[in-house]
Amino acid sequence: DGRGYGVDPSVRDSLECVWAPDGVMALPDGALPVVVAQRLHRLLGDVARPDHVEGPKVVKYGASQHYSEHLDWGAGLAAAPAGQRTATALLYLSSLDGEREGGCTVFPRL
Repeated sequence: DGRGYGVDPSVRDSLECVWAPDGVMALPDGALPVVVAQRLHRLLGDVARPDHVEGPKVVKYGASQHYSEHLDWGAGLAAAPAGQRTATALLYLSSLDGEREGGCTVFPRL
């Protein structure tokens, strides 16, 4: 539930599942999370080493759920072993039909 982990529900309201990085690498070759981790490592280099990244998170947003504008940065993360995020990868597993609104990702400061 995206309302957990100290997340303000006015910023994010979703359902989510998080895999531990070592759990992903224990999956068989060819499993989608393993393939994605390998491709990101090839694309981004050492910044995306499987032993140096957060586990993948699958997030589902219902019709009234959202993730408002935010920064992927946190003061507490500076002291974490991996430090701040240097990259974020987004993969969309479904799309909206023409009758529904939402589902967009915007980077207003890029």
